[in-house]
Amino acid sequence: MIVRDSQVQAFREALQAKAAIELVEHCREFAPRLFQAAGDSGILQTVRLGLKRAQGYGFEDEPQVRLYIDMMLVLGSDFDTDPQFSWAQEMLQDKFSMPHIRGIALHSDVSQYLDRVMGPQKEHVREALDRFADLPRDLPSPEQRSIDNLRGWLRRLFPEKSEELSNDQLAEIAAKAVQQSNEFQLPVGSNILAGVMLVFGHGACDDPLYPWISRVLRDPQITSPEGRLRRLWAKLHVYAESTREYLS
Repeated sequence: MIVRDSQVQAFREALQAKAAIELVEHCREFAPRLFQAAGDSGILQTVRLGLKRAQGYGFEDEPQVRLYIDMMLVLGSDFDTDPQFSWAQEMLQDKFSMPHIRGIALHSDVSQYLDRVMGPQKEHVREALDRFADLPRDLPSPEQRSIDNLRGWLRRLFPEKSEELSNDQLAEIAAKAVQQSNEFQLPVGSNILAGVMLVFGHGACDDPLYPWISRVLRDPQITSPEGRLRRLWAKLHVYAESTREYLS
């Protein structure tokens, strides 16, 4: 019996499809609130992306792939290139450690990170959400949302997150935020988009886990830069309130 390359490829694709379905169900159980917000298509897109990237880092076994996708769910789909998570990048790119060793180390590192920043019982997240809820619903003035005030803004709202970031890391996020502010025709120098990247990951503008962010930024009916930023600010309040209610 001759097994052709096309048959082998078809078999691999069938396995990938089966794995994707199982991982989507895992995401539903692991992060039900996020699953609801992203929708089936967003989660499936995330899973497919995660499968490809995990394999690119040598993660082939199910526990390793699942860990990688779990990290996407909690840190953002592009966590592997996010300046905030340099510790994850270093471990993923370690050429001298076997994949299962890197997986064990990553699991330990992300658990410690989440305890430090979010709190063992997510208490730091709840406190940050409370602080955000106390902010006025109106868009902050241009002076208040200057990118130069990013550190102070973050320290005020989410001090645990601020303590985790070096000035260089924060500068990288700020630079990307300024670049994307230009691309999406937002008022230049706004730290609101930088804040979105710090909370949802530096790839938040195109992350399938947060389709509402992309929809606001690409809405053709919003022609005013200030109006686009105002809509994003309003959506952030809605998302924060629903997350706050869920965590309560």
